[in-house]
Amino acid sequence: MDPYEPPPDPEERLIEIALDSGTSRTRSILWFCGVVYILIGILSGPLMSLPLTGDPNMSASVQVAILVGFSAVSCVAGVGMGVVNLVAAWGLGQGGKWAWFVAVGLGALYLPSGCLPFGAVMLYSLVNEKTRRLFLG
Repeated sequence: MDPYEPPPDPEERLIEIALDSGTSRTRSILWFCGVVYILIGILSGPLMSLPLTGDPNMSASVQVAILVGFSAVSCVAGVGMGVVNLVAAWGLGQGGKWAWFVAVGLGALYLPSGCLPFGAVMLYSLVNEKTRRLFLG
């Protein structure tokens, strides 16, 4: 029997996935990045608009409109990306093939950014032979 062959029983497969170091490492990164993205999404709009409050040439209604606009855009983008990370982490724990693909995509997305170390660790952890066979068979 191939040592990397996933067990045929679904419950045993979930136990193997829970014990796999690559999966747990990737899930930890996804949980961390998800929480950070949500915090960035919630806080960045008001913080980006804060310097505008000191401008005496700008009316209060324009300042409020910019604050609301920046906050809405950053909240949708940040919280949306955070939710994708959290859902992928949850799906990996459930043994979802789709979650493996989403996590690989997120790892590839992180590689050319400031999150390069996270992306490299995620891709290394997910595409190794054992972890890949657990999810793809």
